[in-house]
Amino acid sequence: MAPPPERCPCCNHTAVPTVATSPLPGAWEYYVCQQCWYGFRSTESPQQTDPDQFPQEFPQEFPQEFRVSQDTLRT
Repeated sequence: MAPPPERCPCCNHTAVPTVATSPLPGAWEYYVCQQCWYGFRSTESPQQTDPDQFPQEFPQEFPQEFRVSQDTLRT
C-alpha cells in the first residue's frame, strides 16, 4: 500500500490523517484533510490524490473564511 499523503491534493495542507481503513486488510485507506475536508481513498487515481495532478479549477490555497478549526467543531 502507498504511504499516507504528505499534503492535501485540493488545498495543499499538511494534515491529512487516515480516518478509516478497509475491512479487508491492506485494500485501501481513507484520508480526510483537516483544513478543507477533502476526502479520498488510497486507491483513487492520481488526479484525485496527487496535488500536482489535481484539477486547477480548485484553489490550492483554501480561503481563510472557509477554514474550520478543530475547536470550532467541538463547540
